[in-house]
Amino acid sequence: MYAPIQTFVPLDSPSAPSTDPNYPFPPFYDSGNFLWSTPYFITPTALLAFLLLAGLGRYLAVVRDSATTAATSSDPRDAHRSLETHLSNASTLLPSGHARRDSRLLSHDPPLDKFVYALGFIIAATFIAEAAVVCARALAVKQWTSIALAYYDGVSWLAWTINFVLLVTEKRKFGKWSWVQYTFWWASGVGESMIAWMWVSGIMHPRDGGYSDV
Repeated sequence: MYAPIQTFVPLDSPSAPSTDPNYPFPPFYDSGNFLWSTPYFITPTALLAFLLLAGLGRYLAVVRDSATTAATSSDPRDAHRSLETHLSNASTLLPSGHARRDSRLLSHDPPLDKFVYALGFIIAATFIAEAAVVCARALAVKQWTSIALAYYDGVSWLAWTINFVLLVTEKRKFGKWSWVQYTFWWASGVGESMIAWMWVSGIMHPRDGGYSDV
């Protein structure tokens, strides 16, 4: 009588389950680890810090400079020019010759500007939807999910919400977007591309060690 031959799969084999608690690819549910070097922390933190330092600082400087100029000027002509500037901001002529009022500013913007507004709003809304999915899963399995995903959704939503407000405000006050907006969108594209690559890697190489057929 021969004993059955048992085969063992080494842990470094592609078909072996992953026992690494620092599995870096999403969704890494229930990992309980928060990696500071992951794009899920670096990307939203960098975007929010950039907006707080460059975006809000720029707008506060412009507002403070305008208020200081108006308060220190004693020339009646400066007051008249300030009034004209206020009126021009309240009613701007469109390329068609029609007046654009503040209350209808967005409705008369070019299609490209409307597309940018809609895209920024949709991106901010997707983080709310993703956070809802994460919370729903945690309630369903009665166990909290990855802290990294929760941090990514929360901080990313905050950054994109602030950026959307600045996006509309900048167009309303200056009629164009500055380097702050272009830098934010390009940096976000690079960061989200890294996160997308991690999702693809997680799908192709799941945590259980197998390979996806996708």
